[in-house]
Parts: sequence; C-alpha cells; structure tokens
Amino acid sequence: MKHAIALGTIALIVSACSPSKASQIEDAAVKPVINEVFNASKTVDGASLKYPEGKAEMRLYRVEIPVGGKIPLHKHPAPMMVYVQGENSGSLRNTQVMSNGSEIQTVFKPGEAFLKGVDVPHYGENIGDKPTILWVTVTSVEGLPTTIFLD
Repeated sequence: MKHAIALGTIALIVSACSPSKASQIEDAAVKPVINEVFNASKTVDGASLKYPEGKAEMRLYRVEIPVGGKIPLHKHPAPMMVYVQGENSGSLRNTQVMSNGSEIQTVFKPGEAFLKGVDVPHYGENIGDKPTILWVTVTSVEGLPTTIFLD
C-alpha cells in the first residue's frame, strides 16, 4: 500500500511538473518574434554612409505629415534611417534637389524604409489619402542639429 501511495504521489508530481499541450501553446504564443525590417549601407542616392565627428548620440523621431502636407526644402548633417509606418499611413514622395536644379523623385510606400545621406537638399510630401507617418532614426553627435531648413 505504501508503495502504491508513493508511486501515485510520484506520478502526480511528474504530471504536474510536465508541460501540457496547453502550456506549450501558451509558451509559443508569448515568445517574441524578431524580424529585420531594413538593412542598408548605402543611402537612397547610392552614397556610402558618413558619420559626423564627436560624441555619438542616437535620436528617434515620429513625424506625421498631414494629407497634402509637405516638409520644406532641407538637409541633414548626419545620416538617418526613415521608415514609412506600415499600417495607417500614407506614402511619402521624397524629392532630392540636385546642384544643377534638377529633381529626383522617389516614392516610398507604407512598410518601406530608406537611408538619407548627409547634406543632400530634399523635401518630402504626403501623396496619400491619410496622414503619412515616418519613424526616423538619426545617428548624430551631441549638439549637432538634426535638420537644417533651406527655404
């Protein structure tokens, strides 16, 4: 009888400590999913990245451009990665203004990303039917402005 009780107790402990199918499913549901969204070493115009000298500083911005809105002509003294939010966002038309006055336009749709180089004059426009939401990561240095407006 003692052996039967001991074996029953051991069986109960083992079954209580063993993962059930339900807990295995729960465990799988709470594991993070990490997907690389973007990776590049060249800017949207094909230039290699250049980092400013100084004490490194990372910045993150959320930019919302209303329907029909425009960010006027500007440039950046440090490289940045721009991601057009994948859901509930319009598209971005990025227009680079070349030294001879010509323009190069690129459209970025929701879910797309690009690298913006240093000192390239450009402006951005929302060409969608809802606000365009951008997530911008800047690799800069302390004291350096993020944006220099040219108009």
